[in-house]
Amino acid sequence: MNEGRERFIFKVALLLLGAYGALYLLTVSVEQTTTRFGGIGWIPIIIGVLALAAGAIVAWATVITWLDRRALQRH
Repeated sequence: MNEGRERFIFKVALLLLGAYGALYLLTVSVEQTTTRFGGIGWIPIIIGVLALAAGAIVAWATVITWLDRRALQRH
């Protein structure tokens, strides 16, 4: 019974550590880009973040469509 809980806690801790690492890497990247190129350095960062958001939306829509298709095939 406790094995499942321990595994869950480990997965959550690993996920939080990964999120912290990703945010730290993003912070360092933004700092270095704006230090080197000034305000113009924000342009590729903004484009990249918007592209990442668009990709996440498309991926989520694809997953929902796939799950809905599978559910409709059963009926």
